[in-house]
Amino acid sequence: MKKLISELRPVEVLNENGDPTTVLQRVTEYVDMTADEVADLAAERAASIDLPRAAAKKRQTVILSGTTIEVAGTQIQTWADPESQSALTALVVASMLNPTLTTAWKGRDGQFYTLNATGIGVLAQGVMAFVQAAFATETIVLAAIARGDITTIDQVHSAAWPR
Repeated sequence: MKKLISELRPVEVLNENGDPTTVLQRVTEYVDMTADEVADLAAERAASIDLPRAAAKKRQTVILSGTTIEVAGTQIQTWADPESQSALTALVVASMLNPTLTTAWKGRDGQFYTLNATGIGVLAQGVMAFVQAAFATETIVLAAIARGDITTIDQVHSAAWPR
């Protein structure tokens, strides 16, 4: 592995009177790193990784990716982002006010699914359970980070995140 070094080095030049004088000249070059320097760099990079932040980012990504919920025997690929959660909450309230309500819900697959009041409730509960499972997994990951059991971003990403 190489590193870039840049340093000022003394150089003998002739001044305007032709007399030798020393000036500093910047020299930049790539040089081989020692094994200790490589190890120190790896440790420094590892220490700079914010694993709790990586866990939060992974949770957000999982939630934004959505999930699949079975409603009345049909697998519905659905979003679980905050906008979808809000829309489902509004539909749940509307279906409580009007138990005969039916609506079309657009899935992640681009298809529309007709949902009655019961189906709306099942879909909303499924999305909520998925979102809560993502937060629960983040809690487990953060505890593992604190214990030192998770030390890399790959380990954060390979945790048992919900799908």
